[in-house]
Amino acid sequence: MSLTQGSEDRNRVVLRVSNLKLNFHTYGGDVKVLDGIELYVRKGEILGLVGESGCGKSVTALAIAGLLPQNAEILSGEILLEGKNLLAAKKEEIRKARLSEIAMVFQDPMTYLNPVIPIGKQISEIVESDRQLFLKPVIEELLNESSTSRAGYVERKKLERILKDGNVSKREFGKLAKLYAISMLRKVRLPDPERVYSMYPFELSGGMRQRAMIAMALARKPKILLADEITTALDVTVQAQILKLLRELKDQIDASIVLITHDLAVVAEVCDRVAVMYAGNIVEVADVERIFSNPLHPYTKGLLESIIRPDVVKDELKSIRGSVPNLINPPPGCRFHPRCPFAFGRCSIEKPNLIEAEPNHYVSCFLYG
Repeated sequence: MSLTQGSEDRNRVVLRVSNLKLNFHTYGGDVKVLDGIELYVRKGEILGLVGESGCGKSVTALAIAGLLPQNAEILSGEILLEGKNLLAAKKEEIRKARLSEIAMVFQDPMTYLNPVIPIGKQISEIVESDRQLFLKPVIEELLNESSTSRAGYVERKKLERILKDGNVSKREFGKLAKLYAISMLRKVRLPDPERVYSMYPFELSGGMRQRAMIAMALARKPKILLADEITTALDVTVQAQILKLLRELKDQIDASIVLITHDLAVVAEVCDRVAVMYAGNIVEVADVERIFSNPLHPYTKGLLESIIRPDVVKDELKSIRGSVPNLINPPPGCRFHPRCPFAFGRCSIEKPNLIEAEPNHYVSCFLYG
């Protein structure tokens, strides 16, 4: 039984990645980055995607967002967003999906924020780029924020008229876009959002820049939010604040979150389910509690055993033997078998499929099923 045939509630699945195979063409040869990825994301959940550096986590996210580099080639598979295959979509459909359905927050906000444009303007430009697409969500957000005062009542009536008529000038929509951007900055708990709107990226701290990137993503009202190592470059205190913000936003926005990280502590803190990735393959998928209490795949067990815990005294630090394989010439069969303490003959010949070893607990290993 494959992941795509499991017992999950299909009506709640927003995103499904099926048999995704992807290579990078390089001077040294074709790098076989993804080798049949199977993944699904339910509505309203935070899915953690974990694994060692170079295992393909970020490439998976870039493939979902349609942001792969030119030397990438998708060999097979589907990426279904509410049933629509993004890999078969036209350029205009992909543009609209990136604009309003899929948003991505990257690891280093200073790299992706424009240094010569104020933070708020970078957010408002998103909605101004497609007035017809964003008019309704902008008006609805501002209506939710309007006060019950007399001035607020007048403004509310004006917004309701614009929403009903669907007609607004470019200049007027620009003013609404600014208010909307300030609302997004307020939503991510940035202090004095009116002032932050006019500030440049270099004037903000690392944590504030990351919050601004999250605000920029939320402005699109996405169905899927891809968060790629968003706490890696931050100190521990700011990490905790960002993770708390993610948990709060999950309950406020109608979106699912894919959190990409190599930090299992982050996964335990905020995620509902976790998919463990190794060398371009998903090797285990389960609820967070089950992954930590009953890991099945030898790689997952190795990751958990290598964690240093202050409440557990160990005579020696455990690690996973060997090293990450060269994906230009990956090992045949199961890509983990050269490092696996339980490998046997079949592992080096045949690739195991994801099977449902327990209800909603999937593993790719010949030790099960």
